[in-house]
Amino acid sequence: MGITVTSRPSHADWDVETIRATFFTSDLVSPIVSDEWWPKVGGSQPEAVTRKPVLGLFSAEGPVDNARLHLNVSAGRIDWISLPQSPEAFATTALGPYPQVEEQFAQRLSGWLELPPISINRVALGLVLRSKVPNRVAGYQALSRLLLSVKVDPDKSRALLYQINRPRKLESIPGLEVNRLSKWGVVLLKMTMMEGDRRISESEFLRLELDINTDKDSARDLNKDKKLHAVFRELQSLGQEIATNGDVQ
Repeated sequence: MGITVTSRPSHADWDVETIRATFFTSDLVSPIVSDEWWPKVGGSQPEAVTRKPVLGLFSAEGPVDNARLHLNVSAGRIDWISLPQSPEAFATTALGPYPQVEEQFAQRLSGWLELPPISINRVALGLVLRSKVPNRVAGYQALSRLLLSVKVDPDKSRALLYQINRPRKLESIPGLEVNRLSKWGVVLLKMTMMEGDRRISESEFLRLELDINTDKDSARDLNKDKKLHAVFRELQSLGQEIATNGDVQ
């Protein structure tokens, strides 16, 4: 898939490089509880597990849905991260088309969102998206349609990196603010499978990094209020709006 020179992207124009769901807690997470989480999300036992109880660290990983799923637990933070299984996968379609990959990831987490016996006072959804473009100029032409507040010269622009946060109020929890952080650019991806000194592939991509997260100063327990699932779904929707419409208020 890729963005055409004359149109804005649709959901289907983006591929997912990585996806992350982060949950912040003020509780101590028991290693026993952490052990229980992976099978309920991954559907099987993890391939590798690391426990450092003195430091309060736990990690597990394994293949899930043609990706590499990681669970990282540290003091005050839980991360679920999905990454490409290999450099070759990263160089082609990475995790696959957005938002199908995101929805599959959300479905994996849906049971866990009803599960954790801990307080959750902040939620974040992180995505790295990319869309193949014919060349650098086409990439900057696409950026100019997505960043209406930025004057982009497609022919002369180089190394443009645009980052902005446009907070909003959540609809699922009135009064709670959500940060909508986006970072835009055009990147050259080189895949070098060496056969002598010959480079095999080189592609230009429009790249978008998203970090949609609830207010860090909120002390509200989203788990106690049974709002985790609704909040996570709203974060998904806010990310999809940016990926489709660009840098919008």
